[in-house]
Amino acid sequence: MFAIAQVFSSLISAWATFVTVVITVSGAVGVALWQLSHDRKERAKDRALQAKREVLIEGVKAAIIARRVIGDLVSADVDMEKSSSKFSEALAQMSAATAVASLEVVTRGNEMVAALAKTYMAAMVARTLLGEDPVNADREKFALASLRGQKELQHPFARLAAAVRRDLLIDGNGDAEVAHALWVDVDEAERYTRAMLQALKE
Repeated sequence: MFAIAQVFSSLISAWATFVTVVITVSGAVGVALWQLSHDRKERAKDRALQAKREVLIEGVKAAIIARRVIGDLVSADVDMEKSSSKFSEALAQMSAATAVASLEVVTRGNEMVAALAKTYMAAMVARTLLGEDPVNADREKFALASLRGQKELQHPFARLAAAVRRDLLIDGNGDAEVAHALWVDVDEAERYTRAMLQALKE
């Protein structure tokens, strides 16, 4: 009887050991599978964020290009048709970015598009009236008006940039701090331009 009991005890011990090993291995496999699934989800999130980042940054670049197109209208040899096409492409790229943007970015992006369109149309009309004479006296006034137009675009652009930084979880994304960082003293630029124009006349 003792021998049978000893064998029985050994079997129970072996079975308990086996169950412990199975539980341990199963737990390890379970943790590994969970970690693998978690890593996949995190990588998917990272890829999604990277794709979003690229699209939104391209949208901000498009806004900068649109502003530059407006400034280029000051040049006497600008191609009006190409300018219009480039401006439209920039606005289209900005609109495309709304597909992945937060609602705040979409709203502020629309504000920026509206401000750009208003400034561009006013500049186009004024530029057309100047004609092609590079020494037209009104061109000086147009150049200074163009600077003031850029000044008016600073506020909506800063608001858009701040919203994009928040959407991409980039530090330093408050409206006030972004506006301060991006602010350009256009008034000083205008004074400098006036001084340069006056010096050329003398």
